[in-house]
Amino acid sequence: MNPFKYGCIVGGADFCPRPELAKSVREFVESGQNFYIQGERRMGKSSLVCETVSHMKSVRLLYVDLLHIRSVADFCHRVVRAASRLDRKRSFLDTVMSLVRRLRPTLSVDTETGAPVISVDFASASRLESVEDILDMIAQLAKKMRLCVVFDEFQDILNIEDPQTVLALLRSGIQFQGNTPFVFLGSVRNAMNDIFTKSRSPFYKSAMLLQVGEIAEEPFARFLEAKFRKGDRTVDRSVVRAIMSFARNTPGDVQELCETVWQSTTPETPVSSGDIDKALGLVFSREAKEYDFALKQLTRIQLRVLVGLAQRDVSQPCAGVFLKETGVANVNTVRKAIDKVQELDIVYRHNGAYRFGNPFFREWLRRTYT
Repeated sequence: MNPFKYGCIVGGADFCPRPELAKSVREFVESGQNFYIQGERRMGKSSLVCETVSHMKSVRLLYVDLLHIRSVADFCHRVVRAASRLDRKRSFLDTVMSLVRRLRPTLSVDTETGAPVISVDFASASRLESVEDILDMIAQLAKKMRLCVVFDEFQDILNIEDPQTVLALLRSGIQFQGNTPFVFLGSVRNAMNDIFTKSRSPFYKSAMLLQVGEIAEEPFARFLEAKFRKGDRTVDRSVVRAIMSFARNTPGDVQELCETVWQSTTPETPVSSGDIDKALGLVFSREAKEYDFALKQLTRIQLRVLVGLAQRDVSQPCAGVFLKETGVANVNTVRKAIDKVQELDIVYRHNGAYRFGNPFFREWLRRTYT
């Protein structure tokens, strides 16, 4: 069985320990401190919090994924469904339903898991006041059990109509729940900054920041080597380091590449650096539709600029060398092209240079358009 997992929240033996960050999470949660975790995509933010809190005595995790949320009703629905996963007993579910009775909740069975779940009526939950009902529910549940509330992909709350009013309602309710830590996770740096560091935002200075970056190289390398051994593969440390380097030590990307390396090899032959190239071919085939979708959103000139960014680490894309290599003479045209690929979350600014969110897409562009 392939020992590598990615694209989901992992725990136990599948989670690479991050002691210092875990210590900070525990201290914040134990003290009831609200905090937000910020980091680039696939850095393992969700796994860090879920794995750490799962080992804390008597603390129950109310985890709510807000990815692609679009309305107040959707927000209420997701929080109530998350609450229904705290305890499957009918008495507890009846309590949850009574706490949100104005949202006209219904109890049903999840067709995939067979577990009972609570849903709300979207028409009844569409009022802004429903946010207050949800926070009241959390406050009442916190009297029955020690809660840690996690809002993942919190920046997507900005997609809701009248987001500043929603944020104000959330802040107003949360600030009176001093014994319950609220944790906000986000991967879109500018959006999270707008929420927590702009003075005009209701959440300004309302939570401590915990930054999650790359995993330290040595412990991560040991973790990956152990995973390969568990999967009956022999691998040299130099190969592991090459995988980590290619995927920039980003946990999700590294594990994805390791998964495809494992898939492309057999127990009889030690894994070599050449196997990385074979594994990349498998990644490219799996992600082909994603690449095609991205390219269809670009003009010919925008694609030229994107390929130029893929060819090298660029800090000054309007410099003469870059303009000559891409064949785009107009500086404003280049700037607009970069704005577009940033808007599409293909690239982002990192330490003065432009970095691809997906390192495999960057490599595919380099090979395809060389």
